Amino acid sequence: MPAEPTSLETASDSPEPTARVPAEPTLPEPLPEPPPAASGPDGWTNWRAQRAGVPGAGAVEFAGYTDAQLLEDKVDLRPCRLLNTIGFAARQAGQVPLSLVLRVEWHAATDARERSREETDTAAWHGGGLDDELAALVSLALGIRLQSGGRIREFDPDPDGDVRGRPVHYDHVPPYLPPPRRAPLLPTITGPARLGAASGPLAGYPKLTAAQANALVKAARAWQEAVWVADADPRQAWLRLVSALEAAAQAWAGGPARSPEERLLIARPRLARRLARDATLQLHRFVAKDLDGIFKATEKFIDFTMAHLPGPPPVRPPEGFRLDWTRMAEHLELVYAWRSRDLHDSTPIPVPMCEPPHQLDGHPAPIEIPLGLATWTGSAIWTAADIPMLLHTFAYITRGTLLNCLAATTTATMTGTAEPA
Repeated sequence: MPAEPTSLETASDSPEPTARVPAEPTLPEPLPEPPPAASGPDGWTNWRAQRAGVPGAGAVEFAGYTDAQLLEDKVDLRPCRLLNTIGFAARQAGQVPLSLVLRVEWHAATDARERSREETDTAAWHGGGLDDELAALVSLALGIRLQSGGRIREFDPDPDGDVRGRPVHYDHVPPYLPPPRRAPLLPTITGPARLGAASGPLAGYPKLTAAQANALVKAARAWQEAVWVADADPRQAWLRLVSALEAAAQAWAGGPARSPEERLLIARPRLARRLARDATLQLHRFVAKDLDGIFKATEKFIDFTMAHLPGPPPVRPPEGFRLDWTRMAEHLELVYAWRSRDLHDSTPIPVPMCEPPHQLDGHPAPIEIPLGLATWTGSAIWTAADIPMLLHTFAYITRGTLLNCLAATTTATMTGTAEPA
């Protein structure tokens, strides 16, 4: 609102009348600037600019390394094109061929230096660049291992430039793929995979809000890292897969509203029943509220996964070697508990959950759960009730959950029911 004009003189200060000098007009106070829109990943920003009709301004190609057998020559994911190099060169331990080129046409310039320097902003930071973002999304969409080795060709937007582009190598570093210590832990990760299968899941990516896109890319990056190191470090793969689901769950607005007492009953039923029986109402409420933060994270993880849970694999091992899909919430609670113990008190993920799956004679699908009634290793023993599934089973659940969430979120955005960015 405009400030009211005031006079610095009063009757007592100026007994004699003086000529008033007209005050300069006071301008209204400027309205506060609206907060900047949330920043999204570079690839998402570029994709949206292309859809909005922003002209192209050059292009760049990135080297994609994968041990998967890729089918189909190419696929357009505008403004990104996937080009199959048919990389079947002789492989050595720790090496993986350059099998895929990711060509990206620029439509939107993004520069973090143009943003405010007054506060830290990591909303769109996923630990890599545009090429890592796209490689992670393709890795998730196809269910393969895929890492970017950096740029290998640039196309100058200048019409007088070389239309065939200029080869570059200044930031190209082939990634190292750790070989299996024994048998592969993810037996189906090497494909075959059709490039065209990425079109469906990723078509909805530019339709997400910035917050949703950031969550998806962080989840995809965690998935990408998990499957890449699974054979050499399955313990780390477990942690990254749980993180992938947690990252996506943070942007999910679903799930039932529960009181601290309800969460306590779900997470610690024996404790909740004991408090209800022997403690005062005030003590019961105090304990439930005090533990609520811990149980809330578990609840979000389980509710999100259950809401987007994929069905069982189409090809499964015989009965007795399958995961009981009807008890998935119980299995997920155990997985989250082991993950928390690994992170917070350094009790490693159980060894039986980090073992390669057995392939039964005459059955195409590997077993989904650890064998036996109990497993003994060193000074530790784990009963079958506490080790719900093998790593490849959880990787299947994680990928299916993330892709189902992407499909559901895209549908909600198109129908106008999604949350704003």
